[in-house]
Amino acid sequence: MIIKNSVKVKNYKCFTDEEQGFENIFLINILIGKNNSGKSSLIDLIEYVIEPSKDLLQIKTLNAKCIISLKISEDIIDKVAQHYIDIFQKGNSGNWKNAIREHVYSNNFLDKQITFEYFPDKSIRILSDYTHYGQYENSFTQTFISAFKEKSFRRINAERDITPEYHNGSKALDKSGSGATFNIWKYLNVEGHNQNLIKKEFLTHLNKIISPDIEFTDIITKEENSENRQGNKIEIHFENKNGSCVALSKMGSGVKTIILVLLNLILIPEIENVKRGNYVFGFEELENNLHPSLQRRLFRYITNYAEEYNAIFFITTHSNIVIDLFNSNENSQIIHVKSDGKKSIANTVSLDIHGRNILQDLDYKASDLLLANGIIWVEGPSDVIYLELFIDLYKKVNLESEKLNYCIQSLSTSIWKYAGFEDFDWNRLDDTIENKIISLANLNHNHIIVIDSDNNYEDKLPSEYENFQNGTGKNKARLLFELLNFGNQNEDKLESNYGDTKDDKLLFWITDGTMETYLKYFIKNKGIEFEKYFGYNKVGGYFEKKNKGINYSISKVELAVNIAKFTLERNVAFADFAPENFPLANKIKRLLETIKSWN
Repeated sequence: MIIKNSVKVKNYKCFTDEEQGFENIFLINILIGKNNSGKSSLIDLIEYVIEPSKDLLQIKTLNAKCIISLKISEDIIDKVAQHYIDIFQKGNSGNWKNAIREHVYSNNFLDKQITFEYFPDKSIRILSDYTHYGQYENSFTQTFISAFKEKSFRRINAERDITPEYHNGSKALDKSGSGATFNIWKYLNVEGHNQNLIKKEFLTHLNKIISPDIEFTDIITKEENSENRQGNKIEIHFENKNGSCVALSKMGSGVKTIILVLLNLILIPEIENVKRGNYVFGFEELENNLHPSLQRRLFRYITNYAEEYNAIFFITTHSNIVIDLFNSNENSQIIHVKSDGKKSIANTVSLDIHGRNILQDLDYKASDLLLANGIIWVEGPSDVIYLELFIDLYKKVNLESEKLNYCIQSLSTSIWKYAGFEDFDWNRLDDTIENKIISLANLNHNHIIVIDSDNNYEDKLPSEYENFQNGTGKNKARLLFELLNFGNQNEDKLESNYGDTKDDKLLFWITDGTMETYLKYFIKNKGIEFEKYFGYNKVGGYFEKKNKGINYSISKVELAVNIAKFTLERNVAFADFAPENFPLANKIKRLLETIKSWN
């Protein structure tokens, strides 16, 4: 969902008389920028639009203005016609609506831009040069106001905490976290409140986000012993699998942030009797004290919530994890807020080069970004093309839209036998120099190696590399053995000696010959025009590109590009490469499960 109206502010805090804000409003609006650049001020603007009676802008800056612009589309004209009918209670509304639409069209309103100032009492003042809206003026502006008419605004500040609280009296949950303990206590202990909302829904969703790092089996509140006149304070406690009970005050602030998010998303709609889809949330710097995997799980949860309920989120952040997650999400936009010390400017991020400028503005270094979440190593550049193609086709047929962060890199045959996972050491040079010159260990935490069997990888565990007969196969097995040691992986997890694990993932991948061997089904059916480039290996019997004879001269990369183009242009499906239960289908499924575990 996109609300195609611009919402901007001028003369407010760090924003001068040049209007700044949002060209459109998406389900998820990410605000990126340095501290004091104006991110929080833009959330002030949205809070003002939702609840203008609070007069947020005018209290802080007398000359501040909220400026709304909307382009008159066909959809808006339909709404205007209906609004006009509703006001004047016209009979035979169908005929009246058509007549009004024709009248609006005859005035050439379509595609015109209407701009107005929005005041605290919800009144407006037209600012557009094109001012001849006549009797429809109010109806046009009401199309914007009505979009937010039933919305409620909730905010979480960057500075927040959950502390023990007294249970006498009534306390609302505020943007700093005050009231969280009281409201959880109330729903757990006071008659007439839905205890399951906390015991089941809240706790289930909390575990989804924090698992597998932590898992709670129950949530309770306990009273502290105190002689204070106000009585005893109450504190939230969580029970874990081994039966021990831990106070929230003994946990990190990251867990408290997740709890506050869930209270706003789950408990507040119940307390305020407002539909979840009628909320607009302004959350600031949720990533504070959350490690990367927790950040990803929290923001994926928010994404799913937004898409399920059509709730709108405005989120300030400094996190590259968030930039990565929302960079290509169709329901989100990233706004870069930048200050030169005198004024702030807000720009919608649309280009990769702008994305790089953001990272520079936030002073990120390569070591901060950690680049991709994992690397898939293959033997050659043509393998990169085929593997990306297989992954893309598999995700389409399985309707997987989740953006996964990984990269595929070529480690050519002339290089990979010298690569390993130990740092180079001058003192360890000897005749067995293979696997010691190029260290892959410092490039990433997560690796998968995809190596051709080439009829020389034997059906043995990687740890048995000394028993491999062929020198090339021995080097491959030794590289895999170093990979497993680097990742603290145990060979007991393996379902097969070709990399499949018992939990449907991959520790490595030994192909059925070469990557091109997986093209056999496609070539015999859909890609018959490419058959002339392929044949069978005389020794191993596997399907591969010809390396001599007629039609061998086209390069592997050029052939891979041509097959990929053919596949995309003809809408060839994954099943045309690998019907269900084919080895390739099993491998790609396992590969994706492994990549997801990295993310």
